[in-house]
Amino acid sequence: MDGNLDQHSFDVIANASGIDANIACNLVQSGKEAHKLADQEKPTGEPSGRISKSPKVQKQGKAVRSKPKKSVEASLNNQLLQENSIQLEEVKGMLRRIMNKLFPEEAAIRQPSGLPKLPISNYEHLKQLEDYLSNAENFGIMVNYLFCKVKHTHTEQACAKAALNALFKPSLCCAISWKGTHGTKYAIYGTQCVELIQCVATKLWDSATDLCALNGAIKRFFIVSLQKKTSSSLAEHDESSEDSANSASSGTEVESEPDEDSD
Repeated sequence: MDGNLDQHSFDVIANASGIDANIACNLVQSGKEAHKLADQEKPTGEPSGRISKSPKVQKQGKAVRSKPKKSVEASLNNQLLQENSIQLEEVKGMLRRIMNKLFPEEAAIRQPSGLPKLPISNYEHLKQLEDYLSNAENFGIMVNYLFCKVKHTHTEQACAKAALNALFKPSLCCAISWKGTHGTKYAIYGTQCVELIQCVATKLWDSATDLCALNGAIKRFFIVSLQKKTSSSLAEHDESSEDSANSASSGTEVESEPDEDSD
């Protein structure tokens, strides 16, 4: 409504709406004053309808903007720590190799750390050994350790036997074959353990090592282990059967003896 209405216009509006003309004029004037006060309360430079931010909200905004800087610093610190730990492990590995060169006898006495007690006796320990040998540094440590166990041997067969006896107990050897025996046993072919024995034999005889003969010796070792277990089981069964037969026959003889007091 236009604020510059004349008295005649107020009279027309008042007659149409049933309101006194003076009351209508006062309402219009109060509306104009309220509108002016609202315009004065608006901050300069801000558009109409925009709510100004309180100091608390502004502080929170600054805090949010400062968080990415802290996260970047934390990520850089973590990256630096990782790099330092990697370099430290490399230095430790170099020191171990130097000590193995200076004191090779100690490698034969002390088992490498991070392994179950050798010789191992079950498949879980075999998996742990395979995981351990998958690391190049650990593989080199085991080559030196096993080399001290087989350096007195002179043939591939003797080398394979000494190495396998140092790694596996007879109970586990009976559950292993060269290629798994159609899934009924653990396959040793293509494992880190076989590669370990090959590297040890190559270190022992250099290029003169016959790897085919060595692999054949490994294969026969597990066959013989199973045969020994079978023979031992049969011998124990025969002994128990013989003991049962002897006890039964002795009982029969006691019952068949005549009574000396009878006529």
